[in-house]
Amino acid sequence: MTAINHRLSAANDWKAEMEAKKAFLQELIKNDDLDEAALEMTKQVIAEGEDGLTPTQKFAFERNVLRKFVTQECQSGCDIPWSEQYEALLNGGFCFSCSCSYGTTNYRDE
Repeated sequence: MTAINHRLSAANDWKAEMEAKKAFLQELIKNDDLDEAALEMTKQVIAEGEDGLTPTQKFAFERNVLRKFVTQECQSGCDIPWSEQYEALLNGGFCFSCSCSYGTTNYRDE
């Protein structure tokens, strides 16, 4: 793989990860999981990215949203991608693969 192809691939991966993160944040909003202050910051992050926050807002967003709702690592030690974060929040912190293995799926009623 040439260096330019590698950079393009990395850029595409980053873009897909950011879109999955936005989808996770939208899921938090859709299901009324956020208090008013966290809700406003989350909407701003979806619209402008975290770079659109002031340092104080970024700290509050990390504390009140990311640390509270994001599970970095599955109960079994696996990394949890953004696309599986909401389900991990509902099932006790398992990635999709481990939740199926352990039978911990816990889908929220829509």
